[in-house]
Amino acid sequence: MLATYHPTLSSSPLMNPVTAKIFCHFVYVLGPSMSLFERYPPNPHIAFTPGAGLHGPQNVWSYTIPILSLSHPPLLHAILALSSLHISKLTRGPNKPSLLHYHIALRRLGKAIASDRHRGHVATLAATLMLAYYETMAAEHDKWSSHIHGAKQLLKEIDFDRVTKRVELLDEEEANCDPNGGDAQYAAQGRLSLLAMRKMRRQMILDDVDENLKSYLMGAKGRRGTAQKPTKSSAAERPFTKKELDHLRLQADMFWWYAKMDCYQSLLSGCPLVLDYVHWGQCPPRARIGTLGTTYGSSDHYFLLLGRLCDFQVRDLKRKRAVFKANGGQWIPPPEMGGPPRGRRGPPPGMPPHGMPPRSPYGPPPPQRGNMESMHFGMIPLPSGVPHLPRAFQENLPPHERTTNHGIPEPLAETEDLDAAYDEAMVEWNEIAKALAVLQESLGAEYQPLGIDYMTTASSTPFGPAIYYRTYSIATLQMLYNMAMLVLHRCHPSMPPMAMMATGIQARKTHTYAVDIARIVAGLVPTDSSTQINPALGASLVEATMPMFFAAVQYDQNDQREWIVKKLREINRLTGWATASRILLGCQRAWEKAADLRVGPPYTRPPPGEDEEEMFVQYQAYYGTQTQGTEVEEEEAGGEDGRYLWKVAGRRTVHAVGILG
Repeated sequence: MLATYHPTLSSSPLMNPVTAKIFCHFVYVLGPSMSLFERYPPNPHIAFTPGAGLHGPQNVWSYTIPILSLSHPPLLHAILALSSLHISKLTRGPNKPSLLHYHIALRRLGKAIASDRHRGHVATLAATLMLAYYETMAAEHDKWSSHIHGAKQLLKEIDFDRVTKRVELLDEEEANCDPNGGDAQYAAQGRLSLLAMRKMRRQMILDDVDENLKSYLMGAKGRRGTAQKPTKSSAAERPFTKKELDHLRLQADMFWWYAKMDCYQSLLSGCPLVLDYVHWGQCPPRARIGTLGTTYGSSDHYFLLLGRLCDFQVRDLKRKRAVFKANGGQWIPPPEMGGPPRGRRGPPPGMPPHGMPPRSPYGPPPPQRGNMESMHFGMIPLPSGVPHLPRAFQENLPPHERTTNHGIPEPLAETEDLDAAYDEAMVEWNEIAKALAVLQESLGAEYQPLGIDYMTTASSTPFGPAIYYRTYSIATLQMLYNMAMLVLHRCHPSMPPMAMMATGIQARKTHTYAVDIARIVAGLVPTDSSTQINPALGASLVEATMPMFFAAVQYDQNDQREWIVKKLREINRLTGWATASRILLGCQRAWEKAADLRVGPPYTRPPPGEDEEEMFVQYQAYYGTQTQGTEVEEEEAGGEDGRYLWKVAGRRTVHAVGILG
């Protein structure tokens, strides 16, 4: 199908049968697997069946976004680009149609952003985020960061206080109306007036989101400042139509989808959140925590807390870098791990001032003094250069905001009291640890593993028996929780600033969390290599790749490593998620590096798969040219307009591979 398909500016599923097939692939296959944590379950077979009697709200990815795209060309071409890319990944077909749709979507999106009429439309925000998602499916992560920066600008222009107020009213109306009959049937049956029922349900609606829990998870605002709220206007209080309210609710859905991406980029790179955490409280979680039928509310609370953890990790990096520098360019274990008393700075007695310290059981030898600028403080190396906003965003911003200030923070000044800063960091770290415990407790019994009856011998793994949960979304949320616990212990104030070094030091303490992630994955991934999966399982497997990465880098047994390699390959084959192959290569690179530093067993890579072989060639080409002092660049004659023309082995395609490199 893709071999003879040629996209054009006017491509539409209403005009071209091949375009219609690609569009339907998104509606029925890709859309339902894009996110587990949404308000309504996907039911495209009912929603798009004539005479099926569709009533009530529908899933955002399998209905709302596709319908909205029919009147918004940038969003439509973003959908077609993503869908055709997914088809090409699953069928090993050509990706040129996908790149052409991507190019058209970029051009149309640039015009929409430059237009005062279309810039604030929710479809413009959705198209921007879908192009970011496109980059993750293609495993092209530099452009992913640029799209996230663009989406941040659109989100900052939304008055979420107004959105929240209006969405609460809409939810209340839908809760009081008969879901099968609509407003007309409600009125015909002579029930209580809507106003009277609102008064009866007001307290219930106010309790939908626990503001006290939300505030507790976000922590003290004094450490980060406060967000400036938009000024109120009379227009904000005017009546809204139901269509406008649906768009407002969709904006909240897009915010939480964005929040997940922002957390992931910060965890991987070690850079700050793109959207400052002071703004995260303006869009409250969409539902209360711990309810079985609304796991999206629990996931919103989780990402709200994960954002706080990311924010803390980056802010404390300033202190850690200053301590590292004061200690002569090395990490000194804390007293509880056999190190010297706190307060003494400099290298240990007897060590040459520019020499390497002896290897310790706490991790790999630190780099030599003076090499701090070349260190990787995140899980992956930083891209060369700062992310650039698309030109359309730059034209609508003041000059001082056109460049992104997004990188590793500088160390604290030498005049700072590092011991006092450590004590303050410990207080905040303990608060976050308590908040994570409260989050798990708030999930309740329905979010806990199923009984031992489900632990069959067929589900045995090198990590122990598989762990099963009631739904895919609950299993995914528990994997994400274990990932947060890994990050929490690795960013402890006493740990070194390098994330991968902290991983080795804390491996014993985080062993249970890393093992449980693999056991939960074992309860998801089918064991039959010929199995096809449903979209809900596909969504869960895609979400599982990030926790698997954070857990797998500390596995040191060959059978565990072989198991994780097999599962990541299965996920790539079953879902078309190319980032799974990128994560696999990153894990293998970490295992090889640990062996080189003699802090891990030897590791020999198995023969690579097709995607892995291509990525590994790109990786070798990149580091080969870096060694020679040159770099292969991507052909981008027209900025982002040339993005679709050439896909060469350059800096943009290999950074996630070069873990510890």
